[in-house]
Amino acid sequence: MKVITHEQVAMWLRDHQCPMTSLELYYEWQDVHHELFPAPLVFADMDGCAAALTISAGTVNIGMMNTLVEQSVVNMLLLYKRRCGAAAVAEAVKKVMLQSEVPDVSAESNVTSGGGSATSNTRVVEVEDHGEAQLSRVAKAEEELSTVTSVLSEQLPTLVHAVDPLQKDCLIPLISLSATISSKKNDRVAARLLLLSLYLRPNAEHRSVVAGAWVRTLQHTPRTVMRHEVIPELYNLANARAAERRILALTCLESLVQLMGEQEEDIVFRQAICEGLLLPLSEDESKTVRYHVVRCLTALWPTCPSIDLVGGVQCNDEVTECHSRFLELHARLMLHDTSATVRRRALRSMRESIIPNLKPRVMLLTHFIPLFLSLVNREVLARTNHGKPMPSGSHATDIVTSHTTANVLDATDESADRTITLLATLIGDALTHSREDVEERDVPCARSAFAERSGGVPGKPVVSAAVINAYLDVVLPTTRSLLLDLHEHETLYSCACALASSLARMVSSFSTTDWKRAREMLLLIIAGRDGSDATGWEDAAGAGAGNSTVSRETHKRCLCFFITFLTCVAGLQDKDAGANSADVRDIVNDATALMRDTIVTGKTEEEEERKRVVFHADARNRHDVCGFAFTYLMACTDEPGKTTGASAVLSALNSLAQSPDVPERVLALALVERVSALMEDDGAQMKYLWPAVHPLMYDKVFEVTEAAVKTAVSMVAFITKPEDQEEVLQKVLDTVKAEGYLSRLSVVFLLHWCSLMRIIAAEPREQILYNYLATVAQQLAKTLSPTAVVPAERSGVTGRCTVVSVAGSMEIQEVLQAVLTVLAAIPHCAVVTPQLVRSYLIPSIRLLLAVPSLSESCRVQLNNITKEYEALLLSSGKKLHSEGGFFERIRNEIKRRF
Repeated sequence: MKVITHEQVAMWLRDHQCPMTSLELYYEWQDVHHELFPAPLVFADMDGCAAALTISAGTVNIGMMNTLVEQSVVNMLLLYKRRCGAAAVAEAVKKVMLQSEVPDVSAESNVTSGGGSATSNTRVVEVEDHGEAQLSRVAKAEEELSTVTSVLSEQLPTLVHAVDPLQKDCLIPLISLSATISSKKNDRVAARLLLLSLYLRPNAEHRSVVAGAWVRTLQHTPRTVMRHEVIPELYNLANARAAERRILALTCLESLVQLMGEQEEDIVFRQAICEGLLLPLSEDESKTVRYHVVRCLTALWPTCPSIDLVGGVQCNDEVTECHSRFLELHARLMLHDTSATVRRRALRSMRESIIPNLKPRVMLLTHFIPLFLSLVNREVLARTNHGKPMPSGSHATDIVTSHTTANVLDATDESADRTITLLATLIGDALTHSREDVEERDVPCARSAFAERSGGVPGKPVVSAAVINAYLDVVLPTTRSLLLDLHEHETLYSCACALASSLARMVSSFSTTDWKRAREMLLLIIAGRDGSDATGWEDAAGAGAGNSTVSRETHKRCLCFFITFLTCVAGLQDKDAGANSADVRDIVNDATALMRDTIVTGKTEEEEERKRVVFHADARNRHDVCGFAFTYLMACTDEPGKTTGASAVLSALNSLAQSPDVPERVLALALVERVSALMEDDGAQMKYLWPAVHPLMYDKVFEVTEAAVKTAVSMVAFITKPEDQEEVLQKVLDTVKAEGYLSRLSVVFLLHWCSLMRIIAAEPREQILYNYLATVAQQLAKTLSPTAVVPAERSGVTGRCTVVSVAGSMEIQEVLQAVLTVLAAIPHCAVVTPQLVRSYLIPSIRLLLAVPSLSESCRVQLNNITKEYEALLLSSGKKLHSEGGFFERIRNEIKRRF
């Protein structure tokens, strides 16, 4: 074994420029061996002095000491400057100059240097004597300080036990001082542990004071020492039985933020804290502890130190891994924690602190959104796994199992829907923050690059190319994979709608070139798994029943995403701030045309380089999916100031309703009817659906008017407010009356009302329909007279009238049959007011029975209807009086008895 001499150690310290260590080695040798070992000073000063100074066995040259001290001070100041900056160094030097009591000997020697060599030599001797006296005083003070700190460290535990527990806060400065200035490592460690264990159950105030004092003791501690020695000291505190002490450990970790930067070693340090302390404490049984874990995660959230605004972001593997660890842990607490308080706190911190303050913004698209999409897939997998049939035994077990399984499935589906909607909302927040205030954050070269890319459109938000490219190259392809790989479930349409409405927020920052790339990806989403032709759906459907179901469901889900995305883009022309730019107008027009082609014809063709992507969908699937997408957009509430989903739906419906093609106008009404049946908000129906229906009631084409009347009556069946019902019905009646009581439109109105009689409210039926029926019956009674005089057609003889019979008119017969159908359906309603029946319906029936030319079949129907009304009135305690009076009733009673 090779023996290393002390001189070799001193030479090694000299070669590696460690003057402070050489000085500490000199003092350590003096304290241990009680003798001087000048070799460290000699070798350390060999390169620092102009001439070698001799050191005797009993003394040390003061010039050599001053050189070593000066070099050590310079090294420390340089290190302090790198950590805290030049301003902090200047402040420290200023404090030293203000507190120094020793005169500036160098300045005095310069002033008196011209007084002769004798005076100079005398001054040098005086300075050296003064320096030696200062060194001796410093050494004595250090020795006394070491003695005091040693005694303090030994007596602190006894002092802690002796002090009243309510007065322990007065000991915190002493313990902190011992942990800071003690010369021995063991004493500093013991003082820190004593500080952390000062209170058995520290309250919030105690935790704040202790954490602040604990962090101050670590201000000059290297990161490696903190990672391997200081942080493990918190493990015992994190494993304590009292929850207050575990919270203290988290408070201490939260206070470490002021000591951390953005260097690579800080990123590794944050990841070690997350894996070593935050991950175990996130599973703590106390919700208060988990609540503080969320706070600690938010405070210690890592940032990427390297930013390239034009070319993207460059983050090494350590940064990516650290972000993944933090994000997964925070997402688990936000989505699946058993405490609603913890979930709300995690969600609030994610939306208000983490996402808005993350830099660079492009990491939201490259890290956050892909992880959120993977969490969506995980939620769907959890739902489908819960949906598998449970093993059963006997028949009784089957009943219990089915009931329990139904409850579990309902709870699981509700939780999964809530989680998926929440994740989609977070994706929308991430996209919003990734493009807001980018103009102030981007460097001029990035702004010029975007201006060149977008054509220099004034007033358009300046979004960096890195954000746009990350959206097109990372977010959309990941979404496509998710939609194609999701397990089949009927409620996954809401997942597709939620993702589409969130992802469409970025389109307002697109240029036309960016929209073309996004459009190609959207067409690939609905074009099948291979992305070449939509006939892949049909081929898969023909392979077998199972594959057919899977393909159709995936087909409809992708179509739902496609329509929702295009609807949101088409709605940008209403309220979006960037809608004034030419690019956004072109994008909106293209999206509107693409959506109309998909909904109306079910076929979208894209010609590019002789490759055509064609998508086929039958009318029923298109209308059902479109209705579901519109319903979702109208039900979701967006942030104030943003383009709402409801306004986007209104814009899409208006584009169809204002089309010159009759099928498109009829399609708009069919979509309104579907959306109205699925919605629950009356205000949204009247604000966004009714404006699209009302103008079509006055359309010149009877087919459109007929569909508009039916749609309006259907809306009445799903609207709950009486004033809204009355408003819609009044407009319908005005349209029907203008056409005529005995017109085809009146027949359509009566028959459609009759089909909805079971679900429509009683108030509009009894207040509006009864009166209308009475009027129609009067018109029929007048028209169904034995003969009617009508103007003759012009056939060469002028002024002549022809008497014809109108009883056989097909149009009149249709009106009569519609009235009979409605009268027959009313007694079967849940609510029928006898007084209104006696006032409106019974007189109408008698009026029709009094028509001599009424056919026998119609008369039989009216008699049967009369019997039903008699039974209805008898059950309500009111009898129907016939026209025969008192004697007629006696005769009927005799016939009944005998």
